[in-house]
Amino acid sequence: MLGQLGPFSHAPLVSRTHDVRSTVGSSLPSIYFSRSLPVTKSAKILPAAYSGASAALLYRDTTGITRVDKAVLVATAVLAFINFGPTDNARLASAKRAEKRCRLSSSASEISPARKMALKWRMLVRIKLVGQLLGLVYMAAAKTSTGIMQGAGIIMGTNAIFFMGGAGDANHNADGAAEPMPTNKSNGLLILDTVLMVAAIVAASAAASSPIVNSSLYIPSALFYSGGAAIGGLEGLVLSIARIASKDENK
Repeated sequence: MLGQLGPFSHAPLVSRTHDVRSTVGSSLPSIYFSRSLPVTKSAKILPAAYSGASAALLYRDTTGITRVDKAVLVATAVLAFINFGPTDNARLASAKRAEKRCRLSSSASEISPARKMALKWRMLVRIKLVGQLLGLVYMAAAKTSTGIMQGAGIIMGTNAIFFMGGAGDANHNADGAAEPMPTNKSNGLLILDTVLMVAAIVAASAAASSPIVNSSLYIPSALFYSGGAAIGGLEGLVLSIARIASKDENK
């Protein structure tokens, strides 16, 4: 399931890299250049940002309006800390490597299709990051059940926009190379995020219309969202364990 601005290096980086290629020969594999590209500091602070947002949600959980609110806050905190943090940190690093890699391989006077796709990937990743963090902050600052569920709707709506905008086709791997997602996978994630967004909106609307937050719509909708968020957190945990195991095998 499921940053906008920032300067990138300019001509000096390109010229130095081209000098290296002209000196040692163009036969060097392109992956050498993509792996040697530095990841900017903004990609390194994302885990801290998501950890802070998760802590804020857990603190808010201690003053939750209802038990259902508490379930929503805990599930979202787990999702943000275990899934969003590591996954979107990797996506942001991938997006920056992809754009720089394509810049090195194309002339300054033209934008190749590969670079256009890399720029699209970078844009979508940053939109996702901004939307998710805004939603998390909104939830943590909310004073009512309605506000909590509105924040949840922002998070899932942003994730849906991410895939609706073509993130599946624009996906790049950790080295910055294009690696589109299977269509059935990206469509499945889009449907899941959309369904959870609708559940959050329904819960927010039900909470706003009921003086006592126990309506027949609020409770099942909010719990449905919580279940989806918890599953996303478990998915992130499985992926994290797999990454750690892979690193141990490569040592």
